[in-house]
Amino acid sequence: MSGDLSPSLFGEDGDAVAVPPAAFEQKFLVTQDVAARVETWARAGLRPDPHGDSHAAEGGGSSSSGAYFVTTLYLDTPDFAVFHRAPELLGAKYRIRRYGQEPVAWLEKKVRTGDRVHKRRLRVDLPDIARLGAPRWFDEEVADLGLAPTCAVAYRRTAFLGSGDHGPFRLTLDRALEGTACRVWDLAAAGDPRHALVPDRVVCELKFRDALPHLFKQLLAQLGLEPSSFSKYRRLAVAAGLVEAKHDDA
Repeated sequence: MSGDLSPSLFGEDGDAVAVPPAAFEQKFLVTQDVAARVETWARAGLRPDPHGDSHAAEGGGSSSSGAYFVTTLYLDTPDFAVFHRAPELLGAKYRIRRYGQEPVAWLEKKVRTGDRVHKRRLRVDLPDIARLGAPRWFDEEVADLGLAPTCAVAYRRTAFLGSGDHGPFRLTLDRALEGTACRVWDLAAAGDPRHALVPDRVVCELKFRDALPHLFKQLLAQLGLEPSSFSKYRRLAVAAGLVEAKHDDA
């Protein structure tokens, strides 16, 4: 697999100042049966992510299945400013993500406003995660905000790609979501998940640049899907007892 596993609609900018254009994301929390129907629909009309990993495919399938593993280390302040959506963060979330067993990780900043998402990310070698402090925008912002590792989530993703009049789009299905509290700058330490986040559900996500693609409109109408505000980080933070649950902690 290449280091560009899971190509994003947002791209990566290294240490450049330019920020990639915003995109839209819509999430749906669906049952296993509905997820199977979504996957069947996607395989008929979209392309499986070419960066799939045969080890992640169900039943030992091929790499063309579009499936791969994801591990994400979420950062927050000691008083959980990210979780509590502190105004000074302007909706930003910081995380470190690894795809499969790649020797690299992605340092990411994600800012959500409604369904619109701005994302910046840069690639680093795994050992560099524990040596943050370089003159890069990610290191500087993490230090300025007092962010540190809080918890990690691992799951199996199946991704599909398409394109239309408004540009590229993606559909992803995240299964077997598990996580644990993690206070160290080491994705390997996240290898012992303890909390099943949604054992009977699958997170389906639609990602697109501009208007909702016609194919996605057909899918939503066919299956009657309704958007969800589900957040992997917020669900795990509550499940791990790091913060108290509130009525909106999806």
